[in-house]
Amino acid sequence: MTVREASKLTINVIMEFWKKASIPTRAEQHCIQKLESVFYEWKGLQKHKSRSGEAHKKQEHEFVSHLEDLFDIAHQDALTIISNPEDRAFLLRQREKGRPGSIGVRDKVTERKARAAGERKQAEARRLQKSVDEMNISACLTTTSRQKQIHSSTISLLIVEMNCWNLLACNLKSSSHEMITGSSWNCL
Repeated sequence: MTVREASKLTINVIMEFWKKASIPTRAEQHCIQKLESVFYEWKGLQKHKSRSGEAHKKQEHEFVSHLEDLFDIAHQDALTIISNPEDRAFLLRQREKGRPGSIGVRDKVTERKARAAGERKQAEARRLQKSVDEMNISACLTTTSRQKQIHSSTISLLIVEMNCWNLLACNLKSSSHEMITGSSWNCL
């Protein structure tokens, strides 16, 4: 397994804990880079583990002390994004030295409220879609009834026109030498 694959798996596990705490996190690729930088720092210290100089001992001590601190992958604006004051306080406590505080049971009340809000949004979206569908159907029916009106009026005009032509033809047959009278023209 490569360093990148191991980092990705580790970050996915870590992000689950952050999600349970309702704390927004950075993008996954940035979290992976942060974890890899810790790994490469450890790798650099391992290369020189036989050194006994004061500077090297200090670097090792700082590295170990940072391992005790929170591996902070919170979003840059997490404190402004988080709306629940308890979650905000929890993040601040975790960032302190020694990480006081812990995640207890899941906040079922907040979880229920979030689920209800999601259901309300879905119901509103369904109502909006139903309204749009009804408007489309109404527009189609109006168009269809209007088309029927146009169609029936067109048929009526055609019938009138055919009657006029029939009348004209009858007049011409009855008196082949007569001119078309004014009453015949009125049909047209």
